[in-house]
Amino acid sequence: MRTLSILLGAAAAGVLAALAAVGLHQHFGTRSADAPAETAAAQRLPAFAFADLDGRMRRAGEWAGRVLVINFWATWCPPCRRELPAFAELQARYEGRGVQFLAIAIDDVEAVRRFATEHPFNFPVLHGEDAATRLAAQLGNRLSSLPYTVVVDRRGDVRVRHFGEYARDDLERALVAVLRD
Repeated sequence: MRTLSILLGAAAAGVLAALAAVGLHQHFGTRSADAPAETAAAQRLPAFAFADLDGRMRRAGEWAGRVLVINFWATWCPPCRRELPAFAELQARYEGRGVQFLAIAIDDVEAVRRFATEHPFNFPVLHGEDAATRLAAQLGNRLSSLPYTVVVDRRGDVRVRHFGEYARDDLERALVAVLRD
């Protein structure tokens, strides 16, 4: 009887965890570029400034008028590392159409420099540690999950929020939809 109680308790806990995960995904989950517009006013990209790997301050306004793909990541995050090659490929493919990728590391700058030496980037890599975490939260990442990606249209409105690893084809579809507008 005790074993049955334990099994029923574990099953109930599993069901509750699954329901919580579904609720969190519905509340914070991915919004694709093809989804209907939210009824509230679109969120504007807040002003920000972070140093690049050479120590030069880079500001959000530097990329005004471009479609921005801003990825929050860390060197110790396996899904973050897996998606970076697709970002580099899409940067090369869509740069001529006004797309700019930015990688904002929530990590120690020395770890990011070492990583960038081994895995060169074709787009700016910024670092911000706690300040980058706060910016990600302002942009909808209330759970501080990594990787976290937002796509910002040419007007500076956040159009897409994506939690977790971004599949190349899904990101490309989102980019094409934002570029069409």
